[in-house]
Amino acid sequence: MTPAQPREIETRPGSKHGLISRVLSPALQLWLRSQAEEIQDLHLSIDAGDRQILSGLIPHVAVQASQAIYQGLHLSQLQLEAETIRTNLPQVLRRKPLRLLDPILVKGKLQITAQQLQDSLTPAGLLCQGLTEFLRELLKASQADGDRLLAASSPQWHTITLGHHQLTLEAIWPQLDNPRACLKINSNLELIQGHLLHFHSLTIEAPPGLFPQPLDCLDIELGTEVTLEQLHLSPEKIFCRGQITVLP
Repeated sequence: MTPAQPREIETRPGSKHGLISRVLSPALQLWLRSQAEEIQDLHLSIDAGDRQILSGLIPHVAVQASQAIYQGLHLSQLQLEAETIRTNLPQVLRRKPLRLLDPILVKGKLQITAQQLQDSLTPAGLLCQGLTEFLRELLKASQADGDRLLAASSPQWHTITLGHHQLTLEAIWPQLDNPRACLKINSNLELIQGHLLHFHSLTIEAPPGLFPQPLDCLDIELGTEVTLEQLHLSPEKIFCRGQITVLP
């Protein structure tokens, strides 16, 4: 994916640029900015004719961004594409907020470098929240009371290391008898049928008693709204390609 020019809006020949710039473009730009903490390069392409726009239908939208930060998650490159977007644009003309009327299927690709992944380990960030939820599932699979343990003490994630289809997570997980107790999780990761993350060859180093039953693997269901076509881990980066259904 080649970096695009920042804050650029495109329309196709069949659309009226004045209407796009006055109504639709500012609304979409505002939404994108509200979702991201930072976007270095942003390219937005809108394919819509006058009558379609006025009726609230946007046949096609494509977004490319690089060096973006979303809820603390640093992204190297991001590419999204959606079709048949139905909105309440007629109401927007009467100064109402823009919103979706129907679910839309968004196809996309994203890439995160190993350094960006490390930079994303901010306490309130999306990545740390996800890692803590992963730990909760590990505890439950080990027959431990994950909700109680994590309510008593939250892990402080500080290191994430990538390998070929493999990752290692490290944190300080304070315990009553050891405020500097260490947690280390090592696992291989495999994508199964687009909707299942299969963690296997698991090894967990943790304070005694936290994991009553030994674990070798764990499956996490992504849900019916997410389908991944490709998930590649290497020492340098994570690359992901798939689709997600966005609900109104």
